[in-house]
Amino acid sequence: MTPKPLSRIVFRHLRERQKERRMTLCIAALCEEGDKGRMVIGTDWRVSGEISAGADIQDKLLWVNDDILMLLSGEVTRARQLRDAYREVLAGMAARNPTPEALSSVNIRRFIGAGAKRFKAQLAEEIVSFATGLTYDKFRAAVANKEIPESVATPIYQKIERQGFEADVLMLVFVDDLQYIFVVEKSGHFLECDNFGIVGDGTYVAEALMYLRKHESTQSLSETVYHIYEAMFMAARCVGDVGGTHTINVLYPPGERKKTVSIDELSKDGFKFMREKFVNRFGIRRIGYFPKLPNESLEVDDEEADMESSPSYRERARD
Repeated sequence: MTPKPLSRIVFRHLRERQKERRMTLCIAALCEEGDKGRMVIGTDWRVSGEISAGADIQDKLLWVNDDILMLLSGEVTRARQLRDAYREVLAGMAARNPTPEALSSVNIRRFIGAGAKRFKAQLAEEIVSFATGLTYDKFRAAVANKEIPESVATPIYQKIERQGFEADVLMLVFVDDLQYIFVVEKSGHFLECDNFGIVGDGTYVAEALMYLRKHESTQSLSETVYHIYEAMFMAARCVGDVGGTHTINVLYPPGERKKTVSIDELSKDGFKFMREKFVNRFGIRRIGYFPKLPNESLEVDDEEADMESSPSYRERARD
């Protein structure tokens, strides 16, 4: 059985685009409401790792433009720099001569890769500038002309190779009446997610729950909200760095309510409804009592018994 329709769940509309939140786990899942596509996102509010030192407070959402959002887990400054790199790629596409290039379902994967590559190039510039005071191009020229010895250049190149983005990011894209989820990893590689994407602490728990429920992009909105609720709740129970306070939001495509993406947030009544369904009907339960195994449930492995009776096995055991 599946949870009842969202008519039983109350959402409250988000009036502000960005609210500061502290997150370590982020989930985004595709679904349907009738014949319309939807995207549901879930985040927690706890900081872990370097962010817990108080240097940064993560924004719940970073907006590349009105139709492209980012959920992040990790170093917030780096994630903002990555967002800016994507904005620069979009600006370059719009300024392309003789014909500006608009983002579409045809070039969306190239766009995601281009933003990651641009940010990696900016990180290389940063490393070289701090180490030598030169731009990356001038540094390479100086190395080629033997002005900088190999013993100095090699550690810098190695640092560039090892440098990651320091944040995992979910890219949520609405284009050509389609919805996309991409994971941009700390390494700079990206993956397209057909049904759902997860980043942050507790990913292995949340991912296991989503696969257990066999979540697909064709499932209903109400069931998807429950899937994300359950995944977030269980991750918080199993992983110490995942916060116990969550937000769950529904994203509506551009043009449905207004020209840009619009968002609803699961209210207290909505969370109460999900909690009730988890506790009373659908949730995984702890085993309180399990009966003893019946007689003859276990038997001797014949192959192992034969091996133990062999002279060679007894000789090895004595040794």
